[in-house]
Amino acid sequence: MKLLSHSPIFVSTLLWLLLGSFALAEAQQEQKTSLRGGYPAVSSPSIHNGRQLTASESPDFWAQIWLVARRLWPVSTAISAEEKQQLLAMVAMYYATNGAKWANKDSWLSFTSSACEWYNQADNICDEAGLLQQLQLTENGLVGTLSDSIGELVNLEELNLSDNEGLTGSLPASIVQLVNLATLDLRATGLVGEIPEPLCGIRNLLFDCDSTGAGLCGCDCACSL
Repeated sequence: MKLLSHSPIFVSTLLWLLLGSFALAEAQQEQKTSLRGGYPAVSSPSIHNGRQLTASESPDFWAQIWLVARRLWPVSTAISAEEKQQLLAMVAMYYATNGAKWANKDSWLSFTSSACEWYNQADNICDEAGLLQQLQLTENGLVGTLSDSIGELVNLEELNLSDNEGLTGSLPASIVQLVNLATLDLRATGLVGEIPEPLCGIRNLLFDCDSTGAGLCGCDCACSL
C-alpha cells in the first residue's frame, strides 16, 4: 500500500477525485442561487433523446462543474466575466453534442489554454479581448442538440456547423441573441424546424430548405402548414 500511495497514477487519480468532489459540491451550491461569484445559475432542464433531463444531467450543469474545476486548478489563468460566459457556452455545447467523440477536439476542455486555442477551423477566431468571433466545426462528428447557452456567444460573426448530420433537434430560442452573425451555415445537418425570423436578415444564411417538416425551413423557404 505504501508503494501504491506513492505511485504517480495513484496520486493523480486521487487529486482528480478530490478536485471533482469540490467542483461538484460548489456547482450544486451555485445552482441554488441566481448568481454567485460571477457564475450564472443553471438553465432549465433540456431534452435529450426524447427524455427530459434533470438540471443535474444537463450540459449547462456539467459545464458549470467544469468551470468550477478550472477555477480550482492551480495553474489556470484569470479570465474576465465575458470569457467565463463564453467558456460556459462552449463547454455546454461540447457536452451536448458528444464532444468526447468529435473527429477533432484538440485543446477543448483544457484548463490551461484559452477558448481561442481550442480546435476551430476558422481563420479569425477571436478578437483582441479573447472573445470568439468565428466558430467553424464543419464535418466534425457533432451528435446531439445545441445547448440553449449558445446564445451567450454574443460576439460571434460566423457560426458554421455544416456537415454534421448527427446534429438534431430544433435551433435553441437563444440563437437570436447572436446579433452580430454575418454567416450561419447549417447545411447537411439533422436540424429541423423553423428558422427564427430575426435570423432571416443574416447576409450568409445557409441551410437545406425542407418545407415538409423533416428539415429546416423559414425565411425564403416556406414551411408547410
